[in-house]
Amino acid sequence: MRKTSIVWTIMSLLLLPACFGGTANNPLPTGGTPVASVAANPDEARPIRLGFTVLGSFEFTDMIKDKLEAEVASRKNIELYSYEGHANAEQQLADVKDMIAKDVDVIILNPVNAAKSDVAVKMAVDAGIPVVGINTIPDTDLLTTYVGSNDIQAGEIQMQFIAESLGGEGNIVILRGLAEQSSQIQRARGILNVLDKYPNIHVLEDVSAKWSRNEAYELMKDWHEKYGDKIDAVVSHNDGMALGALDYLKEAGIRIPVIGVDAIPDALLSVKDGQLTATVFQDAIGQAKMAVNLAINIAQNGQVAKSYFIPYRLVTQENVDYFTAIR
Repeated sequence: MRKTSIVWTIMSLLLLPACFGGTANNPLPTGGTPVASVAANPDEARPIRLGFTVLGSFEFTDMIKDKLEAEVASRKNIELYSYEGHANAEQQLADVKDMIAKDVDVIILNPVNAAKSDVAVKMAVDAGIPVVGINTIPDTDLLTTYVGSNDIQAGEIQMQFIAESLGGEGNIVILRGLAEQSSQIQRARGILNVLDKYPNIHVLEDVSAKWSRNEAYELMKDWHEKYGDKIDAVVSHNDGMALGALDYLKEAGIRIPVIGVDAIPDALLSVKDGQLTATVFQDAIGQAKMAVNLAINIAQNGQVAKSYFIPYRLVTQENVDYFTAIR
């Protein structure tokens, strides 16, 4: 497969919600109570205050949120104000405004929308608050630093695997993620990079299931009714949607290759059981730990690089036990 050039740094730094209210036009902040950290000595300086907003509650972002909060809780003299964007760019902007009002030292941003998140980043930077991007990339050059994985690489890895599994020819359907989010945009680009080399692989459908297992189930049902046995494989932008498609295929008694991305626990179990064909491992722990380390380093006036990328890795039944152990 064509190799994607990525810059990644092996942890040179030490690996390192409250109620929802308001209306769609006037959302209220979704956080406010700081995540507990190890108690500070009364003689120590004011705690470092971090703000964190995750794009919404999905399997992989839930993992990042849990790992990031746990990392802060294990530290001394750190406060974390944690928010959920509910897959709504306006909600996430309201949360960033609330972080600014709380006078946080650094914001860790997992943006809902690549283009619209530039407003949130600019607002924070104008208020003198550095922003660390994590997992999905906002469309701005104002980030202090970014940590994540190259989603073009994820798309290329999964599509190359399926192309080889099909012997270079056949019909596929693609389950896309949430529209206008960087992971969806870049994974789609990676898939197309590989498809350009395989003119005999045809895409019957390429539709967003919004990262949802339930929506993917319904789409797979509709596609089966429409195309019958013409579908040779399913390529999904994440594991949740891949598992949703697989749920329907198992009910219908159909066995075709299905691949996802993220290597969430349910997907790893499914790969081990020989149901899900493969997934692509993304390191939630590494991203969360590094984001916290970077934010603390920035708050203490340390130097950081502009970006840190952690490679994706293919998971099949042959190596799934290794990835289950490190997940």
